[in-house]
Amino acid sequence: MSSVTRRGKIWHACYRNAQGVRVTCSTKLTDKRKAEEVAENLEATAKGQLSATQVQRVMADAFREATGTTAPTFTVREYLNKWCEDKAARGALRAADKYRQIVKEFLAFLGTRADQPLRQLAEGDLSAFVIAAGKQVRARTANNKLTLLAAALRDAWSDNLLPDDICKRLKKIKLAEDEPMKRLPFTQEQVDAIIQNAEGEWNGIATLGAYTGQRLGDIVSFRWGNAVPSVLAFTSRKTKRKMRVPLHPTAAAWLAANRGQNSADKCMFPIANAKLEHHRGNAARLSDEFHSILTTLGYVEKRTHHTQGNGRGAKRAFSPLSFHSFRHYLTSQLHRAGVAPAIVREIIGHESEVVNRIYTDIDDATMLLGMQKLVAPQQPPPSPSPKGGVIEQFPAPATLKKASNG
Repeated sequence: MSSVTRRGKIWHACYRNAQGVRVTCSTKLTDKRKAEEVAENLEATAKGQLSATQVQRVMADAFREATGTTAPTFTVREYLNKWCEDKAARGALRAADKYRQIVKEFLAFLGTRADQPLRQLAEGDLSAFVIAAGKQVRARTANNKLTLLAAALRDAWSDNLLPDDICKRLKKIKLAEDEPMKRLPFTQEQVDAIIQNAEGEWNGIATLGAYTGQRLGDIVSFRWGNAVPSVLAFTSRKTKRKMRVPLHPTAAAWLAANRGQNSADKCMFPIANAKLEHHRGNAARLSDEFHSILTTLGYVEKRTHHTQGNGRGAKRAFSPLSFHSFRHYLTSQLHRAGVAPAIVREIIGHESEVVNRIYTDIDDATMLLGMQKLVAPQQPPPSPSPKGGVIEQFPAPATLKKASNG
């Protein structure tokens, strides 16, 4: 049975939602009788006794009487779709596509409850969604979905469209992974083979990938004006960081050989850049093309385009080698060459030392070489015995053997 409780001057409605969970939300009302009416209607809606439209009308009337203004009303579907469109209108086109997909999945999960008033959305709805998502996708992906939905709903709370910040108690769910995932760097032999076998624009894209360590989307966006003497100067598409990457001799040689009479505003890779722009800055299609090059060389397995019967939300097969492996390769090579970590971070564009360590793969030989640079500590002289002899600092081998047997 519904009830109300007062917090300060405001009455809060207490009722059970459709899952039987006790929910408390602010009515924004100071009149107890009207707050009780709101609580009763919220519970009736949860039990299916009232339609979402009816309860919206009751709450809107109560809000109008209490404040003298008309309250904006949204269903869960209306608000989340509007939130995505607002993001797109602000210029975040790439992000908006991702937002729309996650919102679409959440609305499908809610089913008919997606058309209930936004104010009826509960913390349990979000928790149930991320747990269900975690059974289909990897833990990080599931928690990223939760983070995005939480951002949208906090905006709703800030705009007084939700009675409470239902996300404040949510915690990212710790979900077990099938196996640890780790991107691998290319070996020098693999880098040489990829560049040698890449045709057309991919020859230059691979060369700059290996010897600048930059992301695929940034490289195919380069214009000839970005290449100034001895440096590539550009703004990272992902981090918006202004980058100045010193040119490796191999990268400098490729640029010198291919610049010709190209003007500063012309794209280095016009075909690849057109594909990137066609997909609103999403480099996934270009990544697929590069994957085909790796498949031809036998470095990765060929992807099948036939349905596996797992649905679009199923976990994707993880490939440890991708275009990003160039980034790992150059980071590791710079560290092995003894370049200071701070300089490596500036070249690659890593925001922190923690991220830089993730991209660094140091082999056993390099670590052994580092250990050998340490100066061995001097052994202390043996202590004299009372009889003028010496006391052995360590047990003799025979003593050790006897001790191990006894």
